[in-house]
Formats: sequence, structure tokens, C-alpha cells
Amino acid sequence: MRVGSPEIARAKTMKAMGFPWRPRVGDWFVNHTGYCEFVSSLQHASVLGGNGNAFLPSWSDCREWLATRGWGDPEFRDEDGCVGIFVTHRNGRILYARGVSDLDCLYQIILQILFKVSER
Repeated sequence: MRVGSPEIARAKTMKAMGFPWRPRVGDWFVNHTGYCEFVSSLQHASVLGGNGNAFLPSWSDCREWLATRGWGDPEFRDEDGCVGIFVTHRNGRILYARGVSDLDCLYQIILQILFKVSER
């Protein structure tokens, strides 16, 4: 998986905002030193919850999280040199993000939702 500093920074913010993670074999994460790794075994997964590690949610993780909150599947918009994604809630509300990658956009959208919830 190719990730850069925007995705890593947003994933760390998502963790701080309470985005759930139960480490599974094959998940990607950023360890406390900033190095990207994947969960290699069940034993490895059992020790990853703390220690400053941050989960790098996959498309599937993001879609599942959004769906449980009433958001539809993310849709792409053609952008000049960037990725644009929007999602529509079942109540008609639309969220949009533009970024360096599809994951960057998904993370931005999730953060918009998490920040809105924390304001309540």
C-alpha cells in the first residue's frame, strides 16, 4: 500500500478522535517511530493497540464505518491532478474532500464526521 505524510497525519488524527481499530492480520499501521508496517500475525495484533501505533484504515474499513452511520458508497469526481470524493448521507447531506489520494479523501471525510460529532 502506498501512503504518504497526508494519509499518516490524518490517520493519527482519526485515532485521536476515536476511530475504532481492532488490529487484524494484514492491516497496515504506522508504528511509534513513523515506519509503516503490516500486522503479520495474531500475536503481533494482540500487542498493537497502544504504544503510539496508528491504524491506516483500508477502503473497506472506511466504507463499513461510513455505512454504519448512514453514508453511501464514496464516489469519485474528476479533478485536475488531485482526487476528489464525495459521499451522500441517507438524509441527503453531501460531504466532499479533495486530496492527494483516495485514502486521503476518505480520511478527510471521516474526520469531517468525527469533528462534527465532537462539537455536539
